[in-house]
Amino acid sequence: MDIEFRHYWELQLADFERYPFWVCCELEDESQPWYAQIEPSMFRPYSDPLPVIEMCGLVRTSATLKNGLVRDGLAFFNGTDLASPEIFVGDDRIGFQFNDTDGQNTNLNNVALKFTNELNAELQDLFPIQIESVAHVLRTPARITVQCFKSIATFDGSLLEARVPEITR
Repeated sequence: MDIEFRHYWELQLADFERYPFWVCCELEDESQPWYAQIEPSMFRPYSDPLPVIEMCGLVRTSATLKNGLVRDGLAFFNGTDLASPEIFVGDDRIGFQFNDTDGQNTNLNNVALKFTNELNAELQDLFPIQIESVAHVLRTPARITVQCFKSIATFDGSLLEARVPEITR
């Protein structure tokens, strides 16, 4: 098996610079002879000619923050739309939605603080963030707008949502 495979959490900006689309093996490759040998959440580079047409995977994105700063990122592409965007900040990827089971939004607040510290800006200067697939990767460019960090958690069957439009340093 000479195919390069990566777990979702292993993918870095350099991977997307080499291959702007990573196929979700679990959803797209069930008929492949090597399918039984891979683990869930594995991705492989899209090696056919671009653009990608109606395939599930991770696509390289460009994120334009409210203050005009542009960052590289990634988002899940379901064949038509983008979801779960993340941007590269330093050596990390920062997403915008969390499941904070402690009820205190600890994870959300920590990531929001790291995000503003790394970019040396206040949250009100960063949101909304316009995210779109990089040119020529998808047949039809896909876009999504991120308004704020969100924490969604379920306690006793009820859905709680907390938004962090601003934080205190």
